[in-house]
Amino acid sequence: INEHYKRQSHLGKIAERTIGYEKVDELGNYMRIGLEGAYSEYLSGKSGSRLMQKIADGQWKPIRSYYEREPVQGYDVHTTIDTQIQDAVHHELLYQLEKYEADHGTMIVMETKSGKVKGISNLARTSKGKYYEKLNYGIWESQEPGSTFKLMSLIAALEDGAVSPKDSVDTGNGVLKFYNEEVKDSNKRGYGVITVSKAFEVSSNVIAPTIHDVYKSNPNQFLSRLEKFGLTKPLGISLSGEPSPKVSRPGSKIWSGISIPYMSIGYELEQTPLQTLNLYNSVANNGRMMQPQFVQEVRNGSKVVRSFPPVALDEKICSISTINKVKSCLVGVMEDGTGKDLKSVEFKIAGKTGTVK
Repeated sequence: INEHYKRQSHLGKIAERTIGYEKVDELGNYMRIGLEGAYSEYLSGKSGSRLMQKIADGQWKPIRSYYEREPVQGYDVHTTIDTQIQDAVHHELLYQLEKYEADHGTMIVMETKSGKVKGISNLARTSKGKYYEKLNYGIWESQEPGSTFKLMSLIAALEDGAVSPKDSVDTGNGVLKFYNEEVKDSNKRGYGVITVSKAFEVSSNVIAPTIHDVYKSNPNQFLSRLEKFGLTKPLGISLSGEPSPKVSRPGSKIWSGISIPYMSIGYELEQTPLQTLNLYNSVANNGRMMQPQFVQEVRNGSKVVRSFPPVALDEKICSISTINKVKSCLVGVMEDGTGKDLKSVEFKIAGKTGTVK
């Protein structure tokens, strides 16, 4: 009897980087990727042993029909991924990447109350224009968040009582000057005098001088707000490879007089897509920040060996008054602002657009 083992996923290549697999590195060492690597102690089981005899042509035959030591099957790891949502996430991301011929992209769907990741896709383009799960960009790729970070800046200013959504601001001609540097709006003519909430809706960079005026004499106050929001440390997820967020600080080589205004619009700092998503999820969850989860429980047949209940990283990242104000601003983005093309007649959407140069 010859036994053969074959790895097979019922999802095929979908979510492959997250579900995981085994590969051999350059030194010939076996490496486990994704959830397979994170939970290998449960999945691996124990090998059995059987006495074998070498025969002609380098073949082996068992001397006995039974194992000397019976193999022990590994446990089952039950993920949080919903296969229907995962399928939709994968194909929608693929459609958008193909449409814009993008180099790579990621899409993550998280359940608000629990932090359970219901779908995650990471696709990269080959030289032939095809897309496949190359790397887990959503978890390990840090990048400047751009205008999506304006949400954090607005929360900080609201919490410190420095601004109100109804305050008026002058966007000028769309060009803001800080020392010798210029910050430009996408609308080169500017928006004139508008409210703070409207500036957020149209993603005007006018928030930069507003945040600069509030924190220029005490930049550590702004940084302490980012720490309170959980934006200066990793989320501590079970999958390996998550980097710590990078945040510019006074005394560092890149710190300058324009650091605060640049940080307020998403530059001079880096986050992973999952870290950015987690803060937005916290706002949707009325200020309660959950740890992203990829596994619900480990089972041995019908017996639960270990369960993973939802974990709250922070019960209240800011006041409910601030949460309600920014929620209204996020709805405004999707109804009358830069995200209005995605407006739905079936349900309300709250969100924020963002680009990085």
